[in-house]
Amino acid sequence: MARYRKLPVEIEAFQYHTGDADEAVFANWPDWAKAMLKHNVGGMVVARSNPKQRVIEAFPEHLVVHTLEGPMFAWDGDWIIKGVAGEIYPIKEKIFAETYEKVEAGD
Repeated sequence: MARYRKLPVEIEAFQYHTGDADEAVFANWPDWAKAMLKHNVGGMVVARSNPKQRVIEAFPEHLVVHTLEGPMFAWDGDWIIKGVAGEIYPIKEKIFAETYEKVEAGD
C-alpha cells in the first residue's frame, strides 16, 4: 500500500469557545468569520460565506458548520478552519494540535 504525507499549507483558524454565540464575543473572531455574520434569528446567529450552502449556525453551547460533506458540530475548544480553497470546517483540539503549528509573522 502506498503512503502519503500531507503537503505543507497555511490555513487560517480560530478556537471556538462556548459562549461565542454572544455577539459581544464575535468581536474576537477573525475578519473572515465576522464577515459571514448576517443576522440573528430567534437567538440563533446564521452566518453565510457564500450562497451555495456554507453556513455556520451558532448556538449557546455549540456551532453547526454546514460543509460540503454535510453538517458538522463544533464544541467548546474545537478549532474552526478556513482551508486553502476557502472551505470552512471544524476540527477537534487534539487533532489540530497534532497537525498544525502557529506560523509567526515573516515565516
